[in-house]
Amino acid sequence: MFCRQEAAQLREHLDEIRKFNAELYIVGSGTQAMAKEFRETFAPDVKVLVDPERKAYAAAGLRRGLWATLHPRVIVPGARLFFGGGARQGRVQGDPLQQGGLLVVAPPGKAAYAYANNHSADRAPAADWLAALREAAKEIER
Repeated sequence: MFCRQEAAQLREHLDEIRKFNAELYIVGSGTQAMAKEFRETFAPDVKVLVDPERKAYAAAGLRRGLWATLHPRVIVPGARLFFGGGARQGRVQGDPLQQGGLLVVAPPGKAAYAYANNHSADRAPAADWLAALREAAKEIER
């Protein structure tokens, strides 16, 4: 349910992301079929890639574990989503213990910003990664 919420929050910034000649990619740990379903349902205007072996997650230093998935800080945001009419937990797809994160990658493949989620409900502050995106775009122009 949190990945659905995160996709929606990221899509809110899609016009701004593209204003900097950048693109948004979502990477999941499931299969191609799962990615297709996720894209069609939650991110129709975004590229969704798969990494079932979680090599990109490991390379980015993203957390994986039961404690991060079931962390106490997940309870209140999860209840808000569930009872507030937001995203609902569907069937689990991919690795449920793998935590996400957010990377702003600038040419030539250097991370201009990296954030590793501490738990399932954790998110990179939009103001921080948007500032990194703006700065990366300025660097490219120079």
